[in-house]
Amino acid sequence: MEKLPGQANEESSRKTASDPVTSAERRSLRSQTPQEQAESQRKLNDLLATLWEQRKGILLERLRVLKESIADLETSGSAESRKRGAETAHKLAGILGTFGLPRGTDLAREAEVTLERPAPLEPADLHRLHGLADELGLLIDHRSLPNGR
Repeated sequence: MEKLPGQANEESSRKTASDPVTSAERRSLRSQTPQEQAESQRKLNDLLATLWEQRKGILLERLRVLKESIADLETSGSAESRKRGAETAHKLAGILGTFGLPRGTDLAREAEVTLERPAPLEPADLHRLHGLADELGLLIDHRSLPNGR
């Protein structure tokens, strides 16, 4: 099939999950002036800030569920509380990374791994889980501040 002038070929305009930016978009980004790049970055930061505000309630709810699961484990040690806590920590790890909080991802993953271990939780494990949840709360609160981006 003949390519029309100005028409990108299928190869260069196809996006994939592993590379969501097409080669045509890459060329466009490389040709931006520093001022245009700064403006693009500002727009991206503004978009992320808006999304953060929209999703903050979900994050706080997940943090509440994680803390509740940890507290339940101190009294009952139920498999259901442990499973719910691990699933919630997993979700927190993903969304915090999306918003540029790699430390939050690390903390949530540590909680997830601890909760998924088959061994019974020791008092030291529960103490560490409380600490992880508290630090996650601080990170979320800090990111929610006006200049916490």
